[in-house]
Amino acid sequence: VLFSCLAKTQKKSLDRQKDRQREGETNTLLLLERCGLNTHSIFSNRALIAMASGVDRAFGLTLIFLATTIFSYYTLWVLVLPFVAKGHVLHSFFLPSIYAIILPIAAGVVLVLALGLFIGKVMMQQRAKARQKKEK
Repeated sequence: VLFSCLAKTQKKSLDRQKDRQREGETNTLLLLERCGLNTHSIFSNRALIAMASGVDRAFGLTLIFLATTIFSYYTLWVLVLPFVAKGHVLHSFFLPSIYAIILPIAAGVVLVLALGLFIGKVMMQQRAKARQKKEK
């Protein structure tokens, strides 16, 4: 249903989209309105949405910068450093190459463990709520 709604909204002209945009509205709100949802009942205060979108943008830009930095560092470390002479000053900025394999594996294990703990916590909370409803 959502994909058919998205396809319909893409077919609309850009002029109509510009007319419908209001100051401080996000693209998400426009999409919800085009799909027939009443955004006034979902989001009662548009000023809060505008403030949150600024915070979200700053957080998103920070994540993009961090991901780009890590990707560039790792790419230089794994793809470029093996072709640089051992005594070059560039080697002083990077760990030994064995860590290029160990660190991503360790990060993946930690990520899977954290995800498992989170899912377990949510499942336990849902069971507790279900028991409370059953007892009442």
